[in-house]
Amino acid sequence: KTLISDNGYVLNAVVDICIGADGINLPDTCRGNDNPDAANFGMQITNGGMDATVFQWDSSVATNYVEVSKPNQHYDEYVWHDASTADHYSDLVIDEAGAVWNI
Repeated sequence: KTLISDNGYVLNAVVDICIGADGINLPDTCRGNDNPDAANFGMQITNGGMDATVFQWDSSVATNYVEVSKPNQHYDEYVWHDASTADHYSDLVIDEAGAVWNI
């Protein structure tokens, strides 16, 4: 992380995570139209992990996405994973120029 930052690079982590769930009654996957969290496809994490900007798909706007602010809540409280990828990869982009992108 330090080497990336010191050289002016931007790290984007593409991981198998679900962004937005509340940690209660989690479904088996965030994929599929039946889960509202499936629209959250990425996030930038700041303030030591306490704030985030979530990128959410929205076909009603020209850019096809909106930015949703999640202040004062550590990302571990609403980010989870589908058994194959631990959400600790998100730590790599905290307070960096990059973001986490959900596959």
